[in-house]
This record gives sequence, structure tokens and C-alpha cells, in this order.
Amino acid sequence: MRVTSDGMEIVRKQKVDESVLIIRGKDRGRAAWHYILVPFHKLAHLREQPEGSNIDITQFGEVLTYKDENGVVHPCSGWGEDPPEKVQHWIVEFEESF
Repeated sequence: MRVTSDGMEIVRKQKVDESVLIIRGKDRGRAAWHYILVPFHKLAHLREQPEGSNIDITQFGEVLTYKDENGVVHPCSGWGEDPPEKVQHWIVEFEESF
């Protein structure tokens, strides 16, 4: 697997029939974001979901995961409106490597 400039390693490569999407919303009343790998055949159904509706993101795809420089696996999810810059840069590198 390829390690990016931030020391983050891809756990599972994106498949040809998947898109990487960021989902923003609320989780237990707090702002949250999640990067997910969504198969193309589920994109339309995901986009049909009304804004602000409660969804189980795992019904539409898989939460992207990465290994840090210590080999610990982390979900590409977090609290707040936007991911930290380190994660945003990693996603760009991740998509460019595909």
C-alpha cells in the first residue's frame, strides 16, 4: 500500500466502480463528517435522501479508513463541520493515486 506525504496509509483501495464522497451532518446532535466509498449503483439512492434526514451511511457505502504512522487504523470520520486539513490533503492524494 502507498503511504502519503502525511504518513497516512490507505487500508483499502478504491475500486473502479466507487466514488469517494464526504457526508456532513449531525451525529447525536453534534456536527460530524465522514468520507465514504460509495458504489456507483448506490449513488442515485444516496442523492435522493432529503437534506437533513437521518441516514445510516453504511447502507450506502463503506467508511474510508487509513493507518497512521504507528500502524493504527482510523475511520476517516470526525467531529465538526469540516475535516482537518491533514485529512483533506490525504483525500486528494488518495484520489490521485487511483
